[in-house]
Amino acid sequence: MAILLFAFYLAAVAYLCFLKPGSIPVLQQFIFGIPTDKVIHFIMFLPYPILAYISFRPDRKGVSIHLIALAAIIVVGTAMSMGVERLQIAAGRNYDIKDFYANIAGIAAGAVITLMIILARHRLDK
Repeated sequence: MAILLFAFYLAAVAYLCFLKPGSIPVLQQFIFGIPTDKVIHFIMFLPYPILAYISFRPDRKGVSIHLIALAAIIVVGTAMSMGVERLQIAAGRNYDIKDFYANIAGIAAGAVITLMIILARHRLDK
């Protein structure tokens, strides 16, 4: 079930990232002084590490293997984020390095939450 949810999430992110520019609704320009599109990028990528970890977490006990899995998830998420930004050019959208930074900030925040989950589970297993 977790893998199905993760696949649905990835499909939703792909759909949102490749919408044609004219089909995106016009929103207020800023949220708390941050450009709205950057907030949306942050929110879109925040669940990535959490869902990826829940879907593919190692069966083995011991915190180190889980931290290695989280590091791999972060690397793959970063590469995916850069790929999505680069491929948006083919969809008629502009490449914006600030979108990539917002994606990475979302992945980092999600990774911190995932790290807290890993450490809490490790403490409970002791």
